Amino acid sequence: MIFFWNRKEVYRGVSVQKFNEIRNMLRAHDIRFKALEKNAGETKQKPETVEKSRKYSTIYVVYVKRKDYKRIQPYIR
Repeated sequence: MIFFWNRKEVYRGVSVQKFNEIRNMLRAHDIRFKALEKNAGETKQKPETVEKSRKYSTIYVVYVKRKDYKRIQPYIR
């Protein structure tokens, strides 16, 4: 289990491709991680702008243990 006081953020963004790449890389190196998908919520925008902003409405976050953070730095950048 990765507790909030013992974790480091590896990725935060809207790209599902980058999110999946990082998760696959962590699995390949046997590093435990916690992945979250945060919904930005409903918006009160005009219907024509909702489609454009929908792909940016989910924020993807990946955390690892602090002790593993330095170990994965060469692979993340």
